Amino acid sequence: MVGPPDRADHHTTRRRFLQGGLTIVASGAIGLVSGDSPFVDVSNLSPESATVAPGAELTVSADVHLLTDVRETQDIICRIEEEPVEGAVQTVTLDPDERETVTFEITVPEEPGEYEYGVYSEDTRDRGTLVVESPEFQLSEFELSRETVGIGEEISISAEVTNEGVVTGTNTVELWIDETELWTEELTLDSNESESVSLDFNAPDDEGEYTFGIRTADSKRSRDLTVLTSPPDSNERNQKQESNGDNTANQSTDEHADDDGAGFGVVSALLGSGAVGYLLQRLQHEES
Repeated sequence: MVGPPDRADHHTTRRRFLQGGLTIVASGAIGLVSGDSPFVDVSNLSPESATVAPGAELTVSADVHLLTDVRETQDIICRIEEEPVEGAVQTVTLDPDERETVTFEITVPEEPGEYEYGVYSEDTRDRGTLVVESPEFQLSEFELSRETVGIGEEISISAEVTNEGVVTGTNTVELWIDETELWTEELTLDSNESESVSLDFNAPDDEGEYTFGIRTADSKRSRDLTVLTSPPDSNERNQKQESNGDNTANQSTDEHADDDGAGFGVVSALLGSGAVGYLLQRLQHEES
């Protein structure tokens, strides 16, 4: 499609459109044109360039100026890649030398990339550039409060979500178990903004090995969870009691061993001092 000329071509364009009705002052500025050929100038496109998220809403404005001395009505259209944006049409009626600002609320394309866009009259256009980039929601500091629990016991899961993209965006944060969704939440974060998410939930009603995790469209974190029929605390208590019993038995054995050791030590000392001969003499004396 061949559209109206850009503002950079206004001088030659106006000569072509208005043939002989163009007035140019010494500075090069264009004045009002006499005649029956209206000319609506478009200028001051805002924003001239923008980086936005896919499908984002964007406010676009431009100034329109009637340069002829006859009243004129025209449709002013916002276009992306020369195609009219749905609903982005305004009809303006301007008196000679009248200026007006037109504003559009448009939805940018869903596909990331660079686009040419602009505001168009029937006579000229003012164009700029849209860069569509996706936000990037990354997960960090992922924590599962316990990795071994009893059936139905409460556990907590948490993570930090950061938008590492260059644009503000909205993303869904999802908690899942074995790829089955348990909970979701929509988060909207500015570029480099972070937010913590956490959730308390009950363990499954069947013992076994499970995988719990959190994910966004750009990131995924997971941990293994073991669910036991008996709460692990009671198992720990039983093990502790058994361990204490073993320790008591070992301690008793050690004490007997210490006694035996001490007796053996006394005997050894006696043997070492020659007292055995003395004991034998006393036994012989008592028998006689």
